[in-house]
Amino acid sequence: MVWQGRRTGLFVVADLSKLWIEANLAEAQLSKVRVGAKASVTVAAYPDEVFPGRVTYVAAFLDKETRSHSRAH
Repeated sequence: MVWQGRRTGLFVVADLSKLWIEANLAEAQLSKVRVGAKASVTVAAYPDEVFPGRVTYVAAFLDKETRSHSRAH
């Protein structure tokens, strides 16, 4: 938080060097995903870039509506 005077915050500075995503994977794909595995992420906003990451969590359950779940950092 950057302060003007004593009580008024002007803006919050966020550390965007590390982000996380949640990826909905089909049940059949989950057997191929492990914690610690490398992940490559692409997004529509940056179509020519590939963002590297690692799988840090795989849910022990599936979403009952989508039958999917996982997360990467």
